[in-house]
Amino acid sequence: MSVNLQQGTAGRVVERRDDGVTDYVTDDFRLFREQDVTDILRLNKAARDRDHFRGFRFAPTFRKVASIPVAAVDIAKAQGLDILNDPDDMRKFLNDPANAAFRTTHEVV
Repeated sequence: MSVNLQQGTAGRVVERRDDGVTDYVTDDFRLFREQDVTDILRLNKAARDRDHFRGFRFAPTFRKVASIPVAAVDIAKAQGLDILNDPDDMRKFLNDPANAAFRTTHEVV
């Protein structure tokens, strides 16, 4: 299940946060969220490029496998995936090839 990350933004700025998230509200009180994810995606790609399997290794219990922008979490939630609270939804999201840009490793979750 891929998540449609193409969302429109229009309206008046409600909040502009330090993490790059900007919230907008329209005249009919609809809320929109926008986030510049360029740095997150660049860092994820760099981490994937460094992720080379070098012989045998134990899979650590806790390992970083992704960096997901706040806006993508919100969009996934609006499309029926609760990736923060449901491990199965998170697994579906991370293993979907359409969301590979959010991964920091080539492993399957």
